[in-house]
Amino acid sequence: MNREPLTVGVLGFNERSRSMFELYFSGECHNRYLLVRLEAAQVTIADLDAVDGRKMLDE
Repeated sequence: MNREPLTVGVLGFNERSRSMFELYFSGECHNRYLLVRLEAAQVTIADLDAVDGRKMLDE
């Protein structure tokens, strides 16, 4: 079984929300996910309700 964490990028979230993801991933998720920059992410979580969220997704 693969023990490498799934790398996750977040788009449209502020620093406080990013910190929440890191805390959740390292605690409740037992490090199965790792927050990384978008270019290195296997998956992306996007906040489309954020100001310019749709525009950021298009870029």
